[in-house]
Amino acid sequence: MKKAVRYIFCTVCIGGSIGAMSALLAQTSDTSSSDRLDRIALQDTNPPGPPSAPQPDTAVPPPAGAASDKIVELTRGPLNQGFAEMTNMTPQPSPPVAKEPPAPIDESPPDVRPDNPESTWVPGYWSWDAESNHYIWVSGSWRVPPPGHRWIPGYWSGSDGNFQWVSGFWSPGEVEEVTYLPAPPPYRDEDVDVSSPPDAEHFWVPGYWAYRTQAYEWQPGYWSRVVAGWMWIPAHYQWTPYGYVFIAGHWDYPLVRRGILFAPVSFSAPIYLNRAFVYTPINVVALNALVDNLFVAPGYQSYFFGDYYGPQYARFGIYPWFNVGVGPYLYDPIFAYRSSLLWRTNPHWRDDFRRRYDRLVRDPALRPPRTWHDYQRLVRDGKTLPRDRMVALPLREAVRDKNFNEHIVHLSEVDRRDLRQQNEFRRNLVTERRRLERANNVERQVERRPGERVPEGRVPRSEERPGVRPEERPGQRPGPKPERREGPGIAEAPRAPRTLRFKGEPGHGEPRVEERREGPKGPNVRQERPGRANIPRPPQPDRGVRAPAARPAPERNERERK
Repeated sequence: MKKAVRYIFCTVCIGGSIGAMSALLAQTSDTSSSDRLDRIALQDTNPPGPPSAPQPDTAVPPPAGAASDKIVELTRGPLNQGFAEMTNMTPQPSPPVAKEPPAPIDESPPDVRPDNPESTWVPGYWSWDAESNHYIWVSGSWRVPPPGHRWIPGYWSGSDGNFQWVSGFWSPGEVEEVTYLPAPPPYRDEDVDVSSPPDAEHFWVPGYWAYRTQAYEWQPGYWSRVVAGWMWIPAHYQWTPYGYVFIAGHWDYPLVRRGILFAPVSFSAPIYLNRAFVYTPINVVALNALVDNLFVAPGYQSYFFGDYYGPQYARFGIYPWFNVGVGPYLYDPIFAYRSSLLWRTNPHWRDDFRRRYDRLVRDPALRPPRTWHDYQRLVRDGKTLPRDRMVALPLREAVRDKNFNEHIVHLSEVDRRDLRQQNEFRRNLVTERRRLERANNVERQVERRPGERVPEGRVPRSEERPGVRPEERPGQRPGPKPERREGPGIAEAPRAPRTLRFKGEPGHGEPRVEERREGPKGPNVRQERPGRANIPRPPQPDRGVRAPAARPAPERNERERK
C-alpha cells in the first residue's frame, strides 16, 4: 500500500515538473517571437536604401523572345534603298536632322533566302521618321542585284547637331573605282508624260547630263522598245559630301523578282545598346500589294509603303508615287514600268489609283494597319483584310504559302559563315567610305551649278579649288577668276574629278581604299559587263517615234510655283 502511494506521489511530482518546464518554455518562445516581430516591424518602418539598377551581363546572350515587347514590328515606313532606290534626276542633299543617329545594330539574316544563287544580303540602317520625331531601323533584305552590279551601302554624315543621310548606290561589279564629279547643271524639262506612251510597246528613257572632257553635255531622252520582264534604271547622279557620283543606266528586275523585303521596326527601349543584342527581321513585305500602297520621298531619295494617306504627309516630303513619277525633275522607274504594263489593258489606270487614294484619305478604316499588333487586333475582332491592305506578314506564315516556299532555300552553317564574312566586309566598306568622304570634304566642297546664284550672306566658293580662298594658297596671289563658258547643252566644269578606288572582295579581308586624281582628260566610262543572267541590250531610240523637243530648264521661282 505504501509503495503504491509513493509511486502515485512520484508520478504527480514528475508531471508537475514537466508542466512547469513547458510553461516556462512557452513563455520564452512567446517572448522571442514577439521580439522577432518587433524587429521585422522596425525593419519595415525603416527600410534600407534601394540597390543599384541591375546591369546586363554581356557574356550571356538575351533569351529568345525576351525583348519582343521592346521591338515594335511596323507595317509601314521606308523601303531599304538597296531593294528599291528612288531615282532623283535632280541630285540634292537629304534634309538635315538635329538628332544624332544611334550606331548600326548587329543584324543577322533569317534562315531562308531566295533560291537565286546571285541573291545577296543588303544590310539595314537607321532612318529618321519626321512624323514620330525619332529613328527607326530599316531592316536588311535579301536582294537579287542588278546583273553585274554590287551594292555600296550608305551612311550618316555630319556632326554638331547637323546629320545627313548619304544614300547608297549600285555600282558595276567589275569597276573598282568611284569617281566624284562636280555638280551637274539643273535637269532639263523634256516635257514628256511617261504615263502616255505612243503605244504599249514603248517606254521613255530620260535624258541626262554626261561628263565629257571637263564639261557637261546634255544627252536627250528618247522612246525605246519595251523589254518584257525588265525595268530600266535611268542614268542619274548621286549626291555625296565629297561630290557627285554618276550612276550609269542599267537593267534591273521588277519588284516581285528582286528577293525578300523585310519591314522596318521601331524600338520602345534602347535594347540595341546591349552588346549581345542581335536583331533578326521576321516580317516580310507583301510585294504583290506593295505598289497599291507605295509612296515616294524625293528629299530622302526613298520609297515608303503603308499608311501615308492624307495631304498632311506633304510637309514631311512624302507623296503618292503615281503623282510624282511624271514630274519634270523626277523619273520613277517603277512608274514607267507599271505604265508599260497597265497601259495595255487600262489606259486610265492612273485615274483609278487616284480615286482609290482619295477614297482611303476620306475613310481611315480602309487603310492598311500601321503595326503588326494593329493587324492582330483586327483579326481578333473577326475582320478579314483584302489583299491591298495586307502589306506585311510574319516570315513563318509566308513560308507556309506554296508559291512563296517554292522560291526559297534554307541556309546551312557554311552559308551563315560566308554571310558573316560578307557582312563584315560591307561594314568595313561603309567605314572606309565615311572616313574618306568626310576627310576630303574639307578641301572639296560641292560646287555650285553653272548659273546658280549664291544665297545671301554666303561667301562664294573659289572656282579653282572649292573651299579654299586664293589668298590662302602659299606663294600665290589672288587674281581674276577664270571665265565660265556656258552654252546650250554644254557647261564648263569647275575642276577635274577625283576617284576613290575600292579594292577587295567579300571574304578576302578588309577593303583597301586608295585615292588618286584624274588627269586633264575625264574618266573613261566603262560598259557594264553582263552578269550570269541573260540581260537585254541597253535601250536604243526608236527612230519611228518622234522625240519631243527639249526645252531649257525653268528658273528656280518657276519650279517652286509648280
